[in-house]
Amino acid sequence: MAVLYGEFVDLSLMLLTGVDAASYPTQAVLCLLSVLVTGFGVFLTVKANVIILASEGIASAIAQVTRQEFGRMKIAVDCSLLALGVALSLALFRGLAGIREGTVVAAVAVGLVVQLCGRRLGWLDRLWAPRAGAATAGAEAPAPAKPRLVITIAREFGPNGVKIAHALARELGLKLYDEELVDLAIRESGLDPNFVRKNEERLSRGLLYDLYAQSFEYAPGQRTADDALFQAQQRVIRRLAAEEDCVILGRSANFILGKGPGLFHVYLHADPKWRLAETMEEFGLKEGQARALLTRTDSERARRYRHNTGRAWGLASDYDLCLDVSGYGVERSAQLLRDAVRSFVYAPGESRGCPAGENVIQSTQ
Repeated sequence: MAVLYGEFVDLSLMLLTGVDAASYPTQAVLCLLSVLVTGFGVFLTVKANVIILASEGIASAIAQVTRQEFGRMKIAVDCSLLALGVALSLALFRGLAGIREGTVVAAVAVGLVVQLCGRRLGWLDRLWAPRAGAATAGAEAPAPAKPRLVITIAREFGPNGVKIAHALARELGLKLYDEELVDLAIRESGLDPNFVRKNEERLSRGLLYDLYAQSFEYAPGQRTADDALFQAQQRVIRRLAAEEDCVILGRSANFILGKGPGLFHVYLHADPKWRLAETMEEFGLKEGQARALLTRTDSERARRYRHNTGRAWGLASDYDLCLDVSGYGVERSAQLLRDAVRSFVYAPGESRGCPAGENVIQSTQ
């Protein structure tokens, strides 16, 4: 691999022999282009899981021995190498040799490109998962002999979302999983309960956090606590869907379970003015406070959904039914959802009794 790597470097230099890199703008463009190519290459290397570059290998080894997070060790190693390079250059050459702004840009931006590829190209995992990951998936969530009725509910922030979910569960006689998923995820993941309850629906990912966590895209098997929490929720949700009919609120459950027989995904939304008025009344907030709460919570949910799934939050194509609950009220919204569920069509040739026992749902394809 080292020989091939060197040969490709020489080949790239040969292909660029005709490019005049004397001007600073040209140098900047080539630097940014190299960052994109290198970042994408590292992403593919990680996906292939065949070899780890030296600096990532050192960071991974230290992380395993010290039982520290890989991202922290990766940044520590990179900073140490950069500091060592600067010190040796100043000591031996009386100035910076081979270390300029491009070095800093590459040190930061390559990791960001790898992270971006990991989020945007998550469909690659789903593309080969039915073949390569079939055994693992089957071990985590054995498919039931008969499709379960599992309703997932995603929603914009507002006081009625949880109430509608509870009302729908009562209408259909199903178990609702909301806060219970937190306790199950804690037991499944072994994470600190305080961390889980604080971050379970919030993803604190500003620029500084992204720079810190970018290296988690490098090493196979190394994940942040946020990712570990999502993986635990995945296992819990798949197990529940295999074991019983239920209603699951939030937690990207529609993406985790996908489309299929017995799965009915709902997205609740409402007019912004109506949500604002309901939030002010429910929580006793002033208009500015309620508006800030709505914006912040929806933004956090959108960021977490994109981080976990690589998709935009609230896409109609991800759900079987999108319902505007403005003005309907809790009970009426639950009744509309109940009727939609009862008329829900399964795969061809399948039928089952309605959970409420009032009729039988049959396929008409």
